[in-house]
Amino acid sequence: MGNIIYHYCNVEAFKAIIQNKILWLSSVYNLNDYKEIHWIKEKVSSKIQEYTDKYNFKKYNAFEKLYEKKLPNVYIASFSQGHDLLSQWRAYANDGYGVAIGFNTEYFKLNSLIKTSKVLYDEDEQQKLIEKILQPLEELDDNIDFESKEFKNVCEQVINDINNLSAKSKNELFKEEQEVRLIHNPIIIDDLENQKIIFKDNLSTMMFRAVCGNLIPYFELDFSNYSDEVVPIVEIIKGPKNKFIDQEIKIFLANNGFYNVNIKSSKSSYRWFFRYTYKNKINRRNMIFKELPLEKRIQLHEETLSYANSIGGINFFLQMIEDIKKEKPNPLLNKSNAYNFSKGRLNWEKQIFKDTLTLLFNSMRKEEKDGDMIAGLNPKDYRACMNMMRTLRPIKLYVRPRKEEDGEGFSFPILDTSIDKKTKVTTIFKMIFFYNTDFAKEVLNYKKEEA
Repeated sequence: MGNIIYHYCNVEAFKAIIQNKILWLSSVYNLNDYKEIHWIKEKVSSKIQEYTDKYNFKKYNAFEKLYEKKLPNVYIASFSQGHDLLSQWRAYANDGYGVAIGFNTEYFKLNSLIKTSKVLYDEDEQQKLIEKILQPLEELDDNIDFESKEFKNVCEQVINDINNLSAKSKNELFKEEQEVRLIHNPIIIDDLENQKIIFKDNLSTMMFRAVCGNLIPYFELDFSNYSDEVVPIVEIIKGPKNKFIDQEIKIFLANNGFYNVNIKSSKSSYRWFFRYTYKNKINRRNMIFKELPLEKRIQLHEETLSYANSIGGINFFLQMIEDIKKEKPNPLLNKSNAYNFSKGRLNWEKQIFKDTLTLLFNSMRKEEKDGDMIAGLNPKDYRACMNMMRTLRPIKLYVRPRKEEDGEGFSFPILDTSIDKKTKVTTIFKMIFFYNTDFAKEVLNYKKEEA
């Protein structure tokens, strides 16, 4: 890992960070995907099932009861090793109008209450670390007293290690983000006798901010104290669409105590950024999420997040999309009216034939380009399109996770006739079967607090 990590943000957040000289480390339970923490938890459960036999069943059962009761006291702030990533400009820096603040990792090393860690995307490596973490538990005598101090101490350490691994692990689908996290592990004790909460080894008082009807807990990392030898901020990268004048931003930084900061511009020209936005790997034109009205962006984010959480979270949802895209031919052509993906099952009510599906995808391309599937069609194509819509209109798709504890699943139609009396393909169908996976990532990672 290099000495500089980058925090992508909009102009308002940049101004607040520089003036206040504070970073927020928020609870892992308030990530965009609140089930992200369970990415490792599921792997741990699978490994325990693998280890469990008739001799050690009670030991692992006692551990899992303790594991379920202890919520992780883990708070993080997210950065990237990449200083000029188009995906990050789009998702976190107001579509390229914001900046990336280059922080010095050497400065963070001076604070014993935080750790700087690269996010681990390699699933094989995650599995190896899980095995290593569980080793002390595996080595305990199977008949140990589960109320003993030795057992509880080993369990507590194993649980802490699992939670810390969870805080720095993600699905490999997010690998391009090159994420680095600051991790803070305060000790929070519920003092029942004195009826108060005790904090130890905490960066600050626990703060709360209200976001979309929820209270988000966080701790403040103050970086106002530093020496000339180890400064917290090294450089500022202006986004592809950023309008800052270098001299003015230099004065702003100097007025707030940051004089020797390099100011650079993104090397992604506006033309390339425009092309990236409108063109993806598979030559399909995505709806431009950032160009949607604010209310529509929030609605689409909340609906899609609800779908994702009903099958295990964002990671599971994105894995489903990836599985579907890898399947050849399109799984919707399965004669069984069903498709099993790695984390669950997708089924529908009626067989869909190849000519119908081909026409649907051609119609979606026209709808993305012209805003209408049938306007301007010649009589022959018009009749074919109308027949296709009559065939698909009653069909509903059902998504169910493999494990009941991951959620109840969700359902959706292919076509929607409720919009201005026109028939359109539903956004969720396009997201799963038509758009590039990046669109789903952008929708799910949308930060409502920056709206």
